[in-house]
Amino acid sequence: MIYLHTLLFAVYPILFYFNNNKNEIYLSNIFVPLAISLIFAGILFGLIFRFIKRRENAGVLTSIILLLFFSYGHLTNFLDKSYGKVFGWDVPYRNIITGIWILIVAVIFMKSKNQSFKKVNPALNFISIFLVIFLLFDIFRNPSLVKFRDTAGDDNQSISKEKVEDTEDLRDIYFIVPDRYPSNEVLSTHYDFDNSYFTDYLSEKGFFIADESKSVYPTTTMSLGSQLNMKFLDEFTDEYGTETSNFKPVVSLLRNNEVGRLLKEKG
Repeated sequence: MIYLHTLLFAVYPILFYFNNNKNEIYLSNIFVPLAISLIFAGILFGLIFRFIKRRENAGVLTSIILLLFFSYGHLTNFLDKSYGKVFGWDVPYRNIITGIWILIVAVIFMKSKNQSFKKVNPALNFISIFLVIFLLFDIFRNPSLVKFRDTAGDDNQSISKEKVEDTEDLRDIYFIVPDRYPSNEVLSTHYDFDNSYFTDYLSEKGFFIADESKSVYPTTTMSLGSQLNMKFLDEFTDEYGTETSNFKPVVSLLRNNEVGRLLKEKG
């Protein structure tokens, strides 16, 4: 298949994200993103072919645009973190990379009208096949982390709701989690920011501010899993040890939490 690389370069980024998050997500979670990526690649191929009238060139140009599109965020984030400032000046990497990407596509697009890229397709096929095979090997290197879907909640799907005679007396419950929101002390000490205006406002509205609270767990998933199941997660240490990177048991516990189950039973 001469345009195999176009298909594989559309699939690769989704598999890459799955590989980086396979300890938390399931294979079934990537089906929709895969479909969107493939449809996007197909539409892009069709639009390019309509303008340049060369299938072999349209395939190459589509693959290049996919590579540039999916690498944009990684490259700009890397540059921002590693070389955020040059001589004290904030470098606008996003604008610079965007301009370079547009220039690259424009130059290749102009050349593709008069020059055949037929010999480039085999090279791109080889590169894309190698990347996908290497990635698949890495994904299935630890099969215990690769699960099709979360089946833990199947038993909860048939929960029968109790009849509540007066539903107007039931209160709405909002569980708001300002993720990684530091305390006033941390904001003041490390960021020289006074957040008292916000917390004083909340106190005036009747909210309780836990000034000296500390997180029990290092990740949001574990904290929410503990809170929404009204228990500590010590059992996971006993069952899975301290070296595992598999978050799926905690993710499953969070998705099928006890608080949610109890509320569903109450209607």
